[in-house]
Amino acid sequence: FASLFRSKAERPKAKPKSQASAPNRRGTAPEPNAKEPLSKKARKRMKAQQKQEPASKSSNSFQKKIPGDADAGQKAAPKRPNSVLGGAAQRLKGSRFRCLNESLYTMTGQEALKMFTNDPSLAEAYHEGFRAQASKWPRNPLDGVISWLRKEVPKEAVIGDFGCGDARLALELSKRKVHSFDLVKINERVTACNLAHVPLPDASLDVAVFCLALMGTDWIKFVEEAMQSRGSMSPPISCALPQP
Repeated sequence: FASLFRSKAERPKAKPKSQASAPNRRGTAPEPNAKEPLSKKARKRMKAQQKQEPASKSSNSFQKKIPGDADAGQKAAPKRPNSVLGGAAQRLKGSRFRCLNESLYTMTGQEALKMFTNDPSLAEAYHEGFRAQASKWPRNPLDGVISWLRKEVPKEAVIGDFGCGDARLALELSKRKVHSFDLVKINERVTACNLAHVPLPDASLDVAVFCLALMGTDWIKFVEEAMQSRGSMSPPISCALPQP
């Protein structure tokens, strides 16, 4: 009788009844996920659908590439410049060159020499800006000077280029004797100095050239130095090109 008074927790649980599967015609239970055989009509229908699907996909992809009627009225967005920052940097360089160029008109040659000597980067910025500006000119006045020297000045004449920049005149007339002077020695052809005191003995030049170089409050001293350095060639030849 003790088993009659056991609690529900102590009573043995009844085993679940196995789910009876419906027997098929042959009397065996069907396998899970078993597929019924298709008829001939169903197989033909599936093959026809498979042939039509690739064609429909290709037509859809072709339609995506062709703009629709809604896109026909829309204009293409304008292309932005390749480098906005590059254009801004060029404008800043141009502004710096103009500032330096104006400063050279308000100081003496000795003060300009000291400024470029203390900060060589200013000279680099000035010459870079000058080359950028000169590339936009319809005609560089130095071209006219070089042409005049080749046609009118004897080959044995000694030339002094005051404010030579990168000494292009000496480069173009490499077979002649040319002294190139400027505030900064930008290359091996240039002698750095104050144009009012060039390192040449008196009467050593036959031609003195000033091409866009009469800058500074004491520019008259530059001309006086050139005249003093000019030689006694008969007849004397001189070429002075003031700032236009």
